[in-house]
Amino acid sequence: MRLEYAEFLKNAEKAPEYWTQTAILDFTEELSRLMSEAKPAINRAELARRINASPSYVTKVLRGNVNFTLETMNKLARAVGAVVRIHLAPDGVVVTWSHTQVAQDHLIDDMDDLDDFPVWPISYHVGPQPDTDNNKSAVQ
Repeated sequence: MRLEYAEFLKNAEKAPEYWTQTAILDFTEELSRLMSEAKPAINRAELARRINASPSYVTKVLRGNVNFTLETMNKLARAVGAVVRIHLAPDGVVVTWSHTQVAQDHLIDDMDDLDDFPVWPISYHVGPQPDTDNNKSAVQ
């Protein structure tokens, strides 16, 4: 059964709709996380008010039932104090994101300047995850 599922997943990854739904899921999970981590937390009604939309629209967005535009993604991100960043990566790689908070009055003119700033303890992994069964057996 596991082999059948792996084959099903491999075939699904060939379809553009798979990657569209993956991007929607990633965005809505991140949006939900930022809403809950805000102080005070941002509920659906408050997010709707901030973007001048109905609470039912926000519910559809958070459920992934809306194929939104970049403009809508930016509007939602700004409403929770974030910005949208888009990254293209070669197929099959694992991408790790980190956030560095920089003082607003500090201009970064050299990447070495980033060493002076704390990195937020957030990592994102995009792409296939390592086979944990193989990793466990290699460690033992």
